[in-house]
Amino acid sequence: MTPDIVGSTVLPVAVDTGGSAAWGQTVVDLRQLAWRARPEMRIPDPAGGNAPADGLGDVVVALEVDVERFRAQVQALAG
Repeated sequence: MTPDIVGSTVLPVAVDTGGSAAWGQTVVDLRQLAWRARPEMRIPDPAGGNAPADGLGDVVVALEVDVERFRAQVQALAG
């Protein structure tokens, strides 16, 4: 695959292990996107840092895809 077909960014991600209805689902902290666009909206944590909530780790998350190019690549690999 060509890397520019999928647009991605690094965001804090966790897996819900709390036994709720969302158990096993990945949870992405999308507030990071807003904070990057408007840093003045960010509320600093009391410890003085801006670390994500407990249990979140930085993961590359795909947010956009060029659908036509993606389909063409898949069809080229399959054919």
